[in-house]
This record gives sequence, structure tokens and C-alpha cells, in this order.
Amino acid sequence: MTALARTTGLAALIFAGAIFGFFYAWVCSTMWGLGSGPIDLV
Repeated sequence: MTALARTTGLAALIFAGAIFGFFYAWVCSTMWGLGSGPIDLV
């Protein structure tokens, strides 16, 4: 495997993980209702 292919594969894996992680956090925070605004606890 050449260095260019290895570097490109690693970059693609990191970017795919970043995109997946962003949407995973977005879906989880939406399910938990974290984007619904401030909550008055008093």
C-alpha cells in the first residue's frame, strides 16, 4: 500500500467518523430535548 493511499484512507475514516459523531450527538440531544430552550427549575 502506498503512502498516499494510506493517508487518504485514514483521512476518509476520520472525516466519516466526525460526520457520524456529529449526527449521533445531534439525534441524541434532540431525543433528550436539549434544544427545547431554557427550563425553569424553580
